[in-house]
Amino acid sequence: MHIEIMNEADCLAFIRGERTGRLACSSNNRPYVVPVHYVCSGSSIISFSMPGQKLEFMRVNPNVCLEVDSVNSARSWKCVVVQGVFVELTTTEDKQDAWEVLQKYNDWWEVGSQHVRPEQQDGTREPIFFSISIDLITGRRSRSAEA
Repeated sequence: MHIEIMNEADCLAFIRGERTGRLACSSNNRPYVVPVHYVCSGSSIISFSMPGQKLEFMRVNPNVCLEVDSVNSARSWKCVVVQGVFVELTTTEDKQDAWEVLQKYNDWWEVGSQHVRPEQQDGTREPIFFSISIDLITGRRSRSAEA
């Protein structure tokens, strides 16, 4: 087995074809890693979250990392890491744009009746849409050794 460094184009093609990754963020020297569903759109990662710890961490420290991998076996895998900056989407237009991008793949994430609408009074059921810039992208993959 050989380990190869993936070029930027291959890294981007790979993350564009995947929908789930692991988002790493930190606050007060405490790391936090969680799985997220996402869509790669242009030079950004688009995702959403319900209120919680990852949003609190990213609001304090917007420098984040997204790891996306595909493991077929111990000798057949790809792994790409994106380093970027979290931006919470707050305008109705930005939220609607994010919703439209995510809606193309709604089978894997849409919760019944969750969509962009005027904020509910308690604010607890509204998803928070965000983007992550792709500032640096690196990746590696395994290749079988030819006999």
